[in-house]
Amino acid sequence: MAECTIHLLSLTSGVAPNKVASQLRANANQKILITGVPHGWVHKPHKLNTNELLSYEWHLFVLTTASSEPLQLSSDVEAHININVTIPEQQWNQLVNPTSKTPQDIPQLPSEWLSQSTRALHIPKHHINPQTTPNPAPGTLKLDSPMADFLSTALPKPVRQKPVTLFNLFKYKNNDSAIHEQYMQDFKRCFGDSAGAYVKFMGPVGPLVNDTSDTQRQQHGNNGGSWQEANLTHYDSIFHYAYMLSTDVYQELNKDKVRGLEDTCILLVSEVELLNEG
Repeated sequence: MAECTIHLLSLTSGVAPNKVASQLRANANQKILITGVPHGWVHKPHKLNTNELLSYEWHLFVLTTASSEPLQLSSDVEAHININVTIPEQQWNQLVNPTSKTPQDIPQLPSEWLSQSTRALHIPKHHINPQTTPNPAPGTLKLDSPMADFLSTALPKPVRQKPVTLFNLFKYKNNDSAIHEQYMQDFKRCFGDSAGAYVKFMGPVGPLVNDTSDTQRQQHGNNGGSWQEANLTHYDSIFHYAYMLSTDVYQELNKDKVRGLEDTCILLVSEVELLNEG
């Protein structure tokens, strides 16, 4: 097991994420394992750490090795929250020595997801659920109109059809992860190939720390409790994720996921925007 730290940074207006990422690589006491640009919430937290997570627009996601020394941040950083995570050895080794997929490995979506005129991926209208659920339970995911609009437009055009990662935090009902562990096994079996999905890391987390707060009094969220686990899941494109949500198979799996969750949140992150920077 390896101790690491997840960082979310909000930057002052006009500052490019690649500039701050380069500064961190040059000056950090910790090893930088992953950097990416967040592009909004696929699923917002319902009650845990809502003030900290939702009060800012996040511009940079960073995973570092753990260190007793704080991350060296410049005045370009307006807000910073971090959370420690323990990563299993196999996933740690993959993060330190990553391997790339070849183009032949990328699963192809059904032909209707590819525009015949522009050759660009898109969400077919008949796959969009016309009904929007009011006040859905934590973890509820479906391809309704608001979700389809968000997934279709959240990423900049140059990276819209490239791989993405989704950062997740989990709080389990009765502090029991058994239902979610079964969901993860079923998810891997059903969608690991068709969505190009795999978990880059998943492990238990400590309290979220808000470096922006003078007193850090909001560490445990508005209603008590704290997150239990975090993960970062790869998809071969945001449209592969949308396709997964559109299927009846996933909707059945999602019911199991919801049944085991007290709270969760999902942040869309593009790593490819920073891969060649710094």
